[in-house]
Amino acid sequence: MQQDTDLLTFWKSKSQQWTKLGQVARGLLGIPAASTSSERSFSTAGWTVNERRTQLSGDSVDGLLFLHELV
Repeated sequence: MQQDTDLLTFWKSKSQQWTKLGQVARGLLGIPAASTSSERSFSTAGWTVNERRTQLSGDSVDGLLFLHELV
């Protein structure tokens, strides 16, 4: 017998019965399946820290990447 059930709905219904396990399941199921945003961030970091900018501090790089995300 096959059931088509949304996993988040299932864990919401079981949250009273299995409190901790439900929290873990919702946390894991909330992780995006695509890695596009992290790949984009690494690409931007690669362009930011290049041969001409090797002396940038970690805080400066963090600030530049933060500003880039705002644009």
